[in-house]
Amino acid sequence: MGNFLVDPIYMQVDLLLILWTLGIAVNGVGLLVQKRNLKSAATAFWNEENFLFGSWAEKKRLAIGSRLFLLAAILLQIQTFFLMSSAKENWPFLFQALQSIVGHVLGVCLILKIVFFGKYSGKQLFVAWPAFFVFRWTFVNNHLYWFAIGTLFLFAAKEIQLKQTLKACLIAGAISMMTVFVGVATKVIPVGWFETAPGCIRPGIGYGWPNMLGAYLLALAVMYSCWRGVKQFRWFDFAILVSLEVLCAMGPRSKGAAVALLLLIVGLAVAKWLPALFANKPVKILIATVPVMALGVSYWMSAAYTPENAVLSKMNNLFTGRIYLGNTALRELSVRIAGQRIPAEYVVDNVYLMVLIAAGPIASIFLWGANSKLLWKLSQSGHTTEIICVLAFLAHGFMEGHILWPSVNVLIWLLAGVFYRSKTEEFPTFAENPLTATEKGEEK
Repeated sequence: MGNFLVDPIYMQVDLLLILWTLGIAVNGVGLLVQKRNLKSAATAFWNEENFLFGSWAEKKRLAIGSRLFLLAAILLQIQTFFLMSSAKENWPFLFQALQSIVGHVLGVCLILKIVFFGKYSGKQLFVAWPAFFVFRWTFVNNHLYWFAIGTLFLFAAKEIQLKQTLKACLIAGAISMMTVFVGVATKVIPVGWFETAPGCIRPGIGYGWPNMLGAYLLALAVMYSCWRGVKQFRWFDFAILVSLEVLCAMGPRSKGAAVALLLLIVGLAVAKWLPALFANKPVKILIATVPVMALGVSYWMSAAYTPENAVLSKMNNLFTGRIYLGNTALRELSVRIAGQRIPAEYVVDNVYLMVLIAAGPIASIFLWGANSKLLWKLSQSGHTTEIICVLAFLAHGFMEGHILWPSVNVLIWLLAGVFYRSKTEEFPTFAENPLTATEKGEEK
């Protein structure tokens, strides 16, 4: 009970699994009673999107569900960008209590959203429910908090106000970060200096670990880019992103985030002035294969690494020792079908290798296969902004695991379109709001 009060995530994923399964069963029985024919009920269950636990107040439930997701997303931004800052060192008890409260509230919001305020068809649940079961199953073994939180947000991100939620999260994250920076400037919050290598002392600037701040700067850049959309970009938009790049490279000196930010800027520039490139079918196919190739390359580099291999030794230096660390983990920890908890003495920063070891091959296939499908769907519908942002995070994944954090990588929300089998023309993006579009169609 004490553990639940501090960290409710374990009970939340179990509660969601139970309630979601019960709701599906109730929906099936309800359709059978309504249709009075097994074949008709099965057809309706498979093809029609219905609320679980009855069809009462449908329009209001959709609106409430979107607001619940919005509240959960804002709370997670505050937790990530402020409550997890070095300010907690000044008021540890208060910040721990606040984090616990936030964890309980946002978890309840997401569970309610999925179970009572979402519409599902049988063919959507045919993919989504097993995927959730696998992710929850592996989480019980690996205890990766952000993996579980990302799972909850992924399956809750259906029929929500994407643009509105994105804007709110961008504002909440930016204000929280500025508050921390002001606290550092006024010496209320400690800067945090770290010797990450002999003679290399880097500041955390209020966030404890330099690479964490780098990931947060990348997160703000991606949220801003998705909010604006590359087609609307002007010179000042690129100036803002370049400023974040300079801050990342000169402040915490986070190599992974700085490189990902640079790739983001270059990619957006290409998308702005050479948009026809992304309409090329071979380019679309190449882009869609990136997540799977990243997994394969990450595994190969770590599995094949030896100090005598000149190429991999240089690559290891480029990735600041991460290939060697991955090799050590692969040699001493076997890959298990349902994942495992990675002991603290093993550092696996490469997210592809980390998910493979911690969550197992089945969850890895679900996750990176879904990212490939996401990129393909985005390419088919011409949403280059989101494509570039996903690719930037995939590049960052070679150095850090923040691609799994839904507060840092808001593109996790779009994966709902993959697991719920959205059609290409209805696929969720930040450029178009499915819920708003539906409401406009009803008004007409």
